[in-house]
Amino acid sequence: MSKLIFYEYKKIFAKKSIFWFVILCLAVNIGLSVHKVFALNEEGISQIDLYHAYQKLDDTEMNLQSLENKMDSISSAFSTEKIDEKILKELLLISQIYNQVLELETYESYLDNMKIQIEKMSKSSLFSKENTYSERNLRATMDAYQKLHNVIVKADFDGGVLLVTENRATDLILIVVLAILVMEVFISERESGTWVLLKSMKAGHIELFISKMGTVFLSNLVVVILFYGSDFFIAALTLDFGNVNRAIQSVNGYFTSAMQSSVKQYLVYFFCMKIIGMISLCCIFIVLCVIFKSSIMASLAGIFTALIELLLWKNISVNSWLYCLRQMNLSAFVYTEKFFKEYQNMNFFSWPVSKLFCGIALAFFCIVPGCLISFVLYYKETVILHQRSNNYRFNIYRKPKEKKYCFQKENGFEIHASLWYYEFYKLFILSRGWIVFLLFIVLQGSRFIGIQYFISYEEFYYQIYSETLKGELKEEKESFLQEEKNRIETLERNRMEIIQKYENEPGKIQYYLSKLDIDSEQINAFERAYSQYQSLKKVELQDTKIEYVYETPWELLFGKKAIRQFVICYIMFVVVMLLILCSCGANEKITYMNELINISVAGLHSILIKKIVITIAIAGFVAIVALFPNTTKIISTYGLQGFKAPSRSYTDIPVFLQQYTLGEIFILSQVICFITACVISCLILFLSEKVGNRIYTLLMGTGIFLIPSLTLLLL
Repeated sequence: MSKLIFYEYKKIFAKKSIFWFVILCLAVNIGLSVHKVFALNEEGISQIDLYHAYQKLDDTEMNLQSLENKMDSISSAFSTEKIDEKILKELLLISQIYNQVLELETYESYLDNMKIQIEKMSKSSLFSKENTYSERNLRATMDAYQKLHNVIVKADFDGGVLLVTENRATDLILIVVLAILVMEVFISERESGTWVLLKSMKAGHIELFISKMGTVFLSNLVVVILFYGSDFFIAALTLDFGNVNRAIQSVNGYFTSAMQSSVKQYLVYFFCMKIIGMISLCCIFIVLCVIFKSSIMASLAGIFTALIELLLWKNISVNSWLYCLRQMNLSAFVYTEKFFKEYQNMNFFSWPVSKLFCGIALAFFCIVPGCLISFVLYYKETVILHQRSNNYRFNIYRKPKEKKYCFQKENGFEIHASLWYYEFYKLFILSRGWIVFLLFIVLQGSRFIGIQYFISYEEFYYQIYSETLKGELKEEKESFLQEEKNRIETLERNRMEIIQKYENEPGKIQYYLSKLDIDSEQINAFERAYSQYQSLKKVELQDTKIEYVYETPWELLFGKKAIRQFVICYIMFVVVMLLILCSCGANEKITYMNELINISVAGLHSILIKKIVITIAIAGFVAIVALFPNTTKIISTYGLQGFKAPSRSYTDIPVFLQQYTLGEIFILSQVICFITACVISCLILFLSEKVGNRIYTLLMGTGIFLIPSLTLLLL
């Protein structure tokens, strides 16, 4: 058995592409982890800054009074004229530590309050009825939190622990790597044509199946240790885990945990649960690979299953009768820390079952039935192959039936002279490309329904101001803005007078404020419009033609918010084109059609041109479908005012595009998207033709086109 596992690994790494793919993914994972260490948050603070702030404080200073004194001394160093950014940053760091210490100071009172609330609920008729889930759940909750009164929480740096245990990038990359390895173990031989030969061998039945499962399980263990070990190494090298003997409740986000463990014990539990969870996901994907017997169909089934599970995980509320589908959910293995963070029970025939137990039970029902179902399907396929072999030996001596109308039909397939038809048929029918395309259209249709852009009160007022100010900058528009500014300032003074006059009479304050002919949304909208107009005036002073435009749709199309949406569309496009085109070269190589094409009358060059034209046509349509939901929703909600306005009318347009109008830039961006889609699709086609293997095409395409974009999305 060990020899079979050894040869499975030898087969996997015989081609260097898998090895380099794993190395690439590991390098990307390390890069993302390092980025998280040094990335600045909204306040301009990084994890490394916070770590150094903790290092400067000793145990005697980790109390509220000392931290308050330190903040007062830092605040006194502020200059009234100019704020020192270094001092401000130090103040923010100390205040963040202060907030953590303040929260942990309330831990005992939190436990006492929890006990009081449970006792009150137990006296209610809704929860006091014996032998019901409510009554049992209250007792279980009381017992769980009663044991925590001896827990001593202590403030310390949590960045290292959170970097390891809440790294979604590692989970996503890990799932992609494991999916590729599972397909290589269970599907590559089918697609290369050696599967029937292996099944006929003496050890090609139970032994081969067990060796493949052992290879997957061992690979899972190695890959999880490798990727999460790299996170652990980065955290230990750049940050710290603090005092690992402190209670897990001391860590940010684990305040409500009912676990009785230290940080060190929690990290061990986390790694064990992560390994079990990833093995469970592998078992589910193995079942899909054995059922569909194709890398394309298995990938589609895996993506579809992941989307369904993620939707159930995100959208089912705690009070829903479907809540069990959220607890017993494959997405829970990605969010492994949730098993330890929160104390929640599930109603299992009127008995409370903890979330952690649900996760272990889910893993059991994924691994054991997954292995059994895979083996049954595997064995059933062996029987079918033997039956086919016997039927072939029996029928070989029978006189074949004469085929009528063979010049018109062959095995029910109508013969055509057009190579265009056959190339299209290979991509969309033989390779199941139509299923990929159909599912993609359904997904985009659901996205079109789900994407919601709405006009708030502030946006509504901004639209009104923009409609008044649109076009060239004129004196009457400046007069209008000045009058509106004076009116708003007068109303603001009236508001302050009302608040001061009726300071002790909240009812009258509310009444008189409602009489004022303005609200905060209108004030914010005016400030936005006024600031935009003043910025455009400065640009106009540079002898540049300029117009006032309604900026919201242009910001959603070209601004920073548009980058994430564009990356998501790009990822969907690449996934669809990879699944459609990865079989293009593989089908011809497996059937030796590539050798026949080389000596045919049409020749390789002519057929390749036809493939490129078909690929470009498919890519253009897929690109349109990918961009359609978001772009259409933006335009239908906000319109597209200023289509003919100079590009500098929108302040965030890059310098090299300032010679065009906004409408020309919009059209140019769509053309660039189309050209990019065509180029990427042709590169995928070229990759498929050169590699001649579906799995390796998917692997290399993921490494070249998907991993960089996923990295950008996760930053």
